[in-house]
Amino acid sequence: MTGTQLGTVGLLVIFPFLAAIVGGIIPALRWPGARLISGMQHFAAGAVIAVVALDVLPGVQQQGQLGIATLGFVLGVVVLLGLRQLETRHSDMPHDHPSNTLPIGLLVAVGVDLLVDGILVGLSVATLGVAQGVSLTIALTLVVLPLAVSVSVELSNRGFSAVKAALIPPLLSLALVAGAIGAVVFLGSAPAGLLAGIFAFGIAALLYLAVEDLLIEAHETVDTPLVAAMFFVGFFALYALDASH
Repeated sequence: MTGTQLGTVGLLVIFPFLAAIVGGIIPALRWPGARLISGMQHFAAGAVIAVVALDVLPGVQQQGQLGIATLGFVLGVVVLLGLRQLETRHSDMPHDHPSNTLPIGLLVAVGVDLLVDGILVGLSVATLGVAQGVSLTIALTLVVLPLAVSVSVELSNRGFSAVKAALIPPLLSLALVAGAIGAVVFLGSAPAGLLAGIFAFGIAALLYLAVEDLLIEAHETVDTPLVAAMFFVGFFALYALDASH
């Protein structure tokens, strides 16, 4: 670990944290339209998949530990499926029974996902380079914004005040900040096998986020060619950014 890497990560995580603040405030100022949110989710999903293909997957291949990487990937899928079950169990509860009850399943799933995302940012900077860390941070910032909006809307629907609904997404995003800084401090010089497993776990998390969260939620509203095209715009935008380094 170097002070430069820690400073770089500290600067990068400011952007998803700010996105969480903005996403939490948006529903309080003006209820977002379904198509706008869907377009944002399509764009973010495309950006995430591009980062997986261009930045995170090469990080796994660079370590050369296929067996451990496979174990990490499988573990990531199992954990995420378990979190989805927890989230589904709580989301099936009527919003008015009881009122003002935190959706624990949703918040735990979002918090764990943001923690893993933060670890990936920190490891990318520490082991792959600043350029990869920047690309991943941009993609995650695009993800955090609609995610924060969704959490804030869910809390508002459960009867929470606008202030509380706006504050919880930034608090959750602190898991990303902690994961990124912790990865640089504790995992920057970890052995190749451990790094391969963590990167593979992160790939599972990012793919699940893009396919099972963002795109499924995006398709809950009426789709249009323009909204669907945002997926490809997001993918190519991150490809172009990566190619320009």
